[in-house]
Amino acid sequence: MRLARAAILAAGLIAGVAAGSGADAYTMHVLYTFPDGSPTFSGLLRDASGTFYGTAQSGRTGYGYVYKMYQPSPGSHWKVLDIHDFGTDGELGLDLIQDTSGNLYGLTFQSSEGPGRFFELSPPPPGVNKWTETLLAFAPQGNSLIRRLTYAGQSEGLAYDGVSPIYGVMGSPSGAHARGEAFSLAQSGGVWSFADIYDFCSTGRKFCTDGADPSGGLTMDQAGNLYGAARSGGAHHHGVAYELSPNGLGGWSQSVIYSFCAVHFCLDGEEPGDDLLLDTASGTLYGATGRGGVRPCRQHWERGCEGVVYSLAPDGGGWDLTVLATFCKRVACADGARPSGLVRDGSGTLFGVTDVGGIIASNAPWGGGTVFSVTGTAQRLYAFCKQTDCNDGRLPNARLALDPSGNIFGTTQNGGTYDSGVVFELTP
Repeated sequence: MRLARAAILAAGLIAGVAAGSGADAYTMHVLYTFPDGSPTFSGLLRDASGTFYGTAQSGRTGYGYVYKMYQPSPGSHWKVLDIHDFGTDGELGLDLIQDTSGNLYGLTFQSSEGPGRFFELSPPPPGVNKWTETLLAFAPQGNSLIRRLTYAGQSEGLAYDGVSPIYGVMGSPSGAHARGEAFSLAQSGGVWSFADIYDFCSTGRKFCTDGADPSGGLTMDQAGNLYGAARSGGAHHHGVAYELSPNGLGGWSQSVIYSFCAVHFCLDGEEPGDDLLLDTASGTLYGATGRGGVRPCRQHWERGCEGVVYSLAPDGGGWDLTVLATFCKRVACADGARPSGLVRDGSGTLFGVTDVGGIIASNAPWGGGTVFSVTGTAQRLYAFCKQTDCNDGRLPNARLALDPSGNIFGTTQNGGTYDSGVVFELTP
C-alpha cells in the first residue's frame, strides 16, 4: 500500500490545461429517443459483439427497465428492445456488468416495497426478448447506491467471471457514520451477501480526514486494491482520492492518496465526483472534479472554476497529481462545465462529458452539456442543444462507451422528442 502524499506537478498548472474552442469535431447521430417519462441516468455497457445494454426510468411498470440496443446487420439502423421491466423487484437499475456467459448484473435503488436488490438477468432462448431475472441479495436498508460496480479484471477490459466478489460504494447516509460506505458482494455456497468493508468519516471526527460522501464507483487493480473518490473531507475539506487494500486479516485498510484543494485557490480541483480510471500498465489513475480550476472561485459559473480532469501517478511510495485540463475557461462555459464520465482509448486519449455548459438554449439556460477529449489540451467534440428543442439531447452525465472505430456512444438525461433523453453516437 502506497503512502499518501499531496504532491502536484506544477507543469500541469501552466501548460496543457486550456479547453480548446473552435468548431465541434464530431457529427451527432441520435440512435434512440427515450419514451415520455423514461430518462436514463446510466452509462452504456458494450459487449464483445458490439451490443449495448443500459437502464432507464419509468417504462411499462413505472419502476424502470433494462434495454438492449443492437444492429441486426452491419450498417443497419440500431434497434432497441426492452428486455426487463422492474416492478416490486426493485426500482431503476444502475450501471450494469456482464459475465463471460452473457448474464447481466446490477443493483436497484431502495423502493417503497423494501431495500434495493442485487439481481442477475439471464439471456432468453432465440426468438424471445424478455430475460429471466434472479434475485441474488438484498442491499442494506437506507442505501444510496453509486452507479459503478467493479470486479477483478474490469480495468483490463475483461468480462466478469460470475463467481468472484463484486465491489461498490454507497453515499450518505449509508455507513456507520452516515457519510458513506464501501461494500463487497460475495457468494458462499451459491448464496450472495453484502458486507461493509469500510465506513467513511472514520477519522478526523467531523472533519472526516479519510474522506466523506463517496461520489464515484470503485476501480480495482491487478493486486486487488480498490480506488475511488469522495467529494468531501480530507486534509483540506474539499474531497479525496483514496485506496482500499486487503490487510491480510480478512479486512480492508483505507489510505488517502490525495486531498484536493492542496494548492492555493483549489487550482488542483475540488469536489471530485467521478469514477477513477486505471491505466494498468503504468498504475496511473485518471479522474475529474466538479469544481476548482485556474483562478480563485467565489461562486459557481465563474470562468475557470468549473472542474478539472487530472491524473494521479504513483511515484516512489507517493502519488503526483497533474491537472490535465480545466473547464469553463470560455464565456458562459462554452467549453463545458463539471466534467465526468471519463473513458480512455488505446492511444491514451481521454473522453468525457460535461453535464452543463456548451450551447445556451431556452430549455437549457446553463447550457446543454458537451462531449470532450483530452490529449495534452481539452477539445470540445460536440455541444448539445444544437437542434430545435434540444432534440439531439441535453445534460449528459453518464460514462461514455467507445467502439474500435473511434465512434463515441452515450446517453443524456433530457432532450429528444419527449425531453426524456437520447442514446447518441458521435462519429469523427
